[in-house]
Amino acid sequence: MSSEKELTPINDTLNPKPSRFGLPWYVILGILTISLIIFLFPGCKMAGLLIAPVALGFAWWLVKDDPKEPMLMLYDLSLSAEYDPGK
Repeated sequence: MSSEKELTPINDTLNPKPSRFGLPWYVILGILTISLIIFLFPGCKMAGLLIAPVALGFAWWLVKDDPKEPMLMLYDLSLSAEYDPGK
């Protein structure tokens, strides 16, 4: 049998499984880093403590149905006002 007709095993590179928390690791790390930076400013201890769970909860809620939703919203906002996909 030639190598062209051999079957290749399917892997999850095109459609990876969602992470345990539903968010990519860099989003979680970014939210925690911003929260820590705000926590280190004098007089902002409570805001720094509250931003992490609120931001993580909002981000999880945003991606719970569709992991690509934030990128789709960003692409939608970057289109010009005159853009009409129906034309």
